[in-house]
Amino acid sequence: MTLAPLSVFVDDLKRWEGVVPHMYLDTHRDTAGNPAPLVTVGIGSMLPNVATAIHLPFTLPYGSGRRPATGLEVENEYLRVKRMPFGHSASFYRSDSSPVLSQGDIAALTERRLIEEFLPELDSLGVVVKLYPLPAQRAVVDMAWNLGVAKLGRLFPSFCGACRSRNWAMAALECHRATPRPERNDWTRQLFEEAANGPV
Repeated sequence: MTLAPLSVFVDDLKRWEGVVPHMYLDTHRDTAGNPAPLVTVGIGSMLPNVATAIHLPFTLPYGSGRRPATGLEVENEYLRVKRMPFGHSASFYRSDSSPVLSQGDIAALTERRLIEEFLPELDSLGVVVKLYPLPAQRAVVDMAWNLGVAKLGRLFPSFCGACRSRNWAMAALECHRATPRPERNDWTRQLFEEAANGPV
């Protein structure tokens, strides 16, 4: 087995997470279960601080074209969004002067996070995605991106154990999440069932 092209995972995540080119507040939960609004962009990529945002290639409208946003413009937008009330749709946080990321830059950011964060963190759990059949790779990445690897390991030990033993029928039974849309759970379960019925 080899790792699927990263574009496969990006396309899956676009389907379920959506794509937002500007900064917005997404409500996660802290370790105590309390709402923790976080500045986010793209395909659900959290921006933990201003410095992280400044290093992304945001642009602004300029005449008939675009120009790179300055660090100060990105910082001001980050702080503006961070001060806004949470719990609204992503479009609520956009203004006419909001810096944005291109679709290509959003895909590149997502691929970079997969390579540098998610896949190594899954490896540390013994969930080695590149060793799995393609349907299982797609399903595991979706679980990890949606929940975060730390939460996946903490709250889904039976699921992780099934992945480590490559028991895809068991993974299909253990992959149900409480928060996403039912059709996302159905899609993920069906991928594991496909893996269970396919070549070992």
